[in-house]
Amino acid sequence: NTPARLNLWSKDSSIAANDTIAVIYALGTDSTSTANTGSKIEFNADAVWDTGTTGYYPTRIDFFTESNSGTVSTASPALTIDSNQNATFAGTITATSASDNVAKFESSDAIARVVIEDSDSENNGNWIAVQNDVMSFATNGSNTALTLGADQSATFGGDVTIDNGTATTLS
Repeated sequence: NTPARLNLWSKDSSIAANDTIAVIYALGTDSTSTANTGSKIEFNADAVWDTGTTGYYPTRIDFFTESNSGTVSTASPALTIDSNQNATFAGTITATSASDNVAKFESSDAIARVVIEDSDSENNGNWIAVQNDVMSFATNGSNTALTLGADQSATFGGDVTIDNGTATTLS
């Protein structure tokens, strides 16, 4: 099996962190016959390449798209896949499916966790986890606020307040 290859080769002999190694552009012309970049894919060094060590060429792939906003938006990546194979999306992630399972998050170990943070949250501060068909919701680090058992039981980590016009707290 000898498939065709497309090689993009940088002649840079000292690749440093954030150096662009190669770029693929998608260009088109408008009514003024001006060539415009509609999207591009950049291959960038995630760290200094150690050419003396086999397999140490950390690279990320940045995907850029152009919006319909009237300003050039190919300056910031829409998607980055880094050298640790982590994906970072710049915008909203939308998943659609004809089945009931629109998204599935599956871990290869005993626990699967989804972390939800904003820019002010603590590191991995709020999460939803599943282990052995038990679902847990945590806030502020490892403080479990609610656990839903496989038997449909619910265990609260703190007070339960019911507001029906007059607040009632169960402890």
